[in-house]
Order: sequence, then structure tokens, then C-alpha cells
Amino acid sequence: VPATKAELVPAPGGYSRQMLETIDWMLQIDEADRPQSVEDVRSMLCADVPNDTVVFYEQTVRPEVEPRDNDATAPVVSDAVTSTKPRQPWLTAFFGIGLMAIVGLSIAAFASKQAADANKQQAATAEFDAAQEAERRLRVAEAARKLAEENEAAAEARRNQENAEAEKAIAEARAEAEAARKTADEQTVAADALRRAAERAEADEAHQAPEAKISVLEEKLRRLERSAPALSSQAPNTSAIGVNAARSRFTLNSCGYISDKKANLDWIIGPNHNMTWDKASSWLSRQNKCGGKWKMPTVQQLKTIFDKNNSAGTGYNIDGVAFPAHIDPIFNAIGGGSWVWSNKTQDNKSATAFNFNQGIPVTFSKDNTLYSTRAFGVRNSVRR
Repeated sequence: VPATKAELVPAPGGYSRQMLETIDWMLQIDEADRPQSVEDVRSMLCADVPNDTVVFYEQTVRPEVEPRDNDATAPVVSDAVTSTKPRQPWLTAFFGIGLMAIVGLSIAAFASKQAADANKQQAATAEFDAAQEAERRLRVAEAARKLAEENEAAAEARRNQENAEAEKAIAEARAEAEAARKTADEQTVAADALRRAAERAEADEAHQAPEAKISVLEEKLRRLERSAPALSSQAPNTSAIGVNAARSRFTLNSCGYISDKKANLDWIIGPNHNMTWDKASSWLSRQNKCGGKWKMPTVQQLKTIFDKNNSAGTGYNIDGVAFPAHIDPIFNAIGGGSWVWSNKTQDNKSATAFNFNQGIPVTFSKDNTLYSTRAFGVRNSVRR
């Protein structure tokens, strides 16, 4: 019995190869590997199907069973008929696209949530790291500031200590210099006092002994005689100069300078008032009279005209007691001076003067005007 040809119906289940590949494509983990639009999904589903071609699927249909005459219970199965029925492509694409869109949106939402969580975690980590770094830098800056303050405090302490030590050293040096100056002044005053005491003792002895009184008077007379040429230096007397030359090593020349025949030196005497060393040097530099070439004398040259047995001028006066310069009376123009500056300097602040009252060199400040220092000029004798 020929099989009954039944109407073909679609079989449930089963998707085409394009559908399965499209689903696999949409389930890719990396977003860049998934479809980027609905058009991409549609193109994948219909990649192998022309637009005017239908998709067929096969289904086997069993015909109705008819009983046979010889066997009422045994069904008769007709030959299986394989048939195909067209399926609408738009319907398949619609359902596939909808399914893919749902799956894609779910995956995209999940991936977006994962990315957002990852971004939040990364941002939180970066913020935490930034806070840690800022705190670390703050601690480092605070430590550096404290170290700088400690170094500055230590440097300030060192400067204060050095300044204190320097001030102490300066104070000690000043005290030593002042003590030395006072000592020198005291020694000078003591020497002057001793000399006054000796002179007073000699005077007392002269009062007690007639012979000594006579000697003192004779000495004064000799001094007056020797000082006569010097006193007349304002208007030189040629005859007096000649007499003086016969009996003395010194000669007062008409030009006004004094010749020392023994030492072969010429001398001029400066103004009769106290002079600093610089003023004495300046005065000599301006002297051009009598041939010029005058210089400030050395200590040794001054020492050659010291004469403890003679006196000239009034000398240094203290407490009403005079200390004349022990020098030939021809140098009477020394006046109230007892010291004469030499060319010897110790440094920029001090120089040596010769004490003609005691016959010794002494060191004074160049600015000294307390003692009666005078200026002398000297040169090698000029032969006329």
C-alpha cells in the first residue's frame, strides 16, 4: 500500500550553522572581538544565503497507518517521504537578532560593570598611593626643615661663640696694651721723679757746701757764655761765631744750620712746639734752605750730639720742674723740647724718639703730643 503523503511541518529545535557561529561571536570576552552593531549580526546570519534564496530544512513524516486485511492489528507503514518546506528568512533573522541583542546587551552590561568596578578600584588605588606619596613627601619635608633649623641654630651658636671669643681677645689685647702704656708712662714718670729727686738732692748739697754752691754758679756762668751765640741767632754775629768755632765742635752758620765737625754732620732745628711724627716728617720735606737735602735723623745720629754735661733750652716742665735737653747750648732753639723724633718706626702707629734728658731712645705713638717732641733735620756736612 503506498504510503500516505502527509503535510510537511517544521521540526522543533535546531539552529543553522550561521546562527551558532553568530552566538559564539557575540559571546567573545573581549569587547573588540564582539559585533559592534546589529548590521554586523545580520551580515553574519545571512553570510551564506543570497537575498532571493530560501532556507530549507528536512523532516521525515510518517504517513497514517492502515490495517491490512490479513492482520487487523499490524499497522502498515508507508514509505517514508522526505520533503522540504521553505522557511521565511526574515522571521529567522528577527528571532536571531533579538536573541543576539539580548545576549549582547547582557554581556555589554556585565563587561561595563566589570570595567567600571576595575576603574573604581584603580582610581581608589591611585588615590591611596597618591595620599601615601604626599604623606611621605610631607614627612621628608618636615624632617628637612627640622634639620635645617638645627643646622642654623648650630651655626648661630658657633658664630656667637666665635664673636664672644674675638671680643674677649680684643678686650684682653686692649687691656694689655693699656697696661703696657701705663707701665711705660709710669716708668717715664718714675725716671723723671728720680731725676728731680737727684737734682733736688744736689741742690740741697750745694746749699750745705759753699764749694758746691760756687761750682753751681760757675757752671751757670759757663752755660750763659756758651749760649750767647745761640741766643744771637736771629742776627748772627760773625765775630761771636768765630770765637765759638775756636772752642767748640759745633758751629752756627750764617744760613742758620749747625755744623758738627766731629761727626761731620749738619743740623737744623724745627719749630719750638710739640709735633707729631707725621708733622715732623712733613716739615722736613718742605725744608729747602741752606742747600736742602735734610732728612729725619737716625737714633744713632741723635745719640752723637747727646751731652750729659751740657743743657739747652728750658726742656720738659712738670710740676714746675724743668727737664732740659742735655745737648750743647748751641742747640738752644730746642726750647721746651726734651725729645726729638727719629726716622725709626715700629709699625704704622708708633715711632722712636730720643730722650735728650736721659740719653735713651723711647717709643711713642706717632700721634703723641703729650710729651715735648721736636723735629731736627740732618745731612752730611756741606764743605764751603
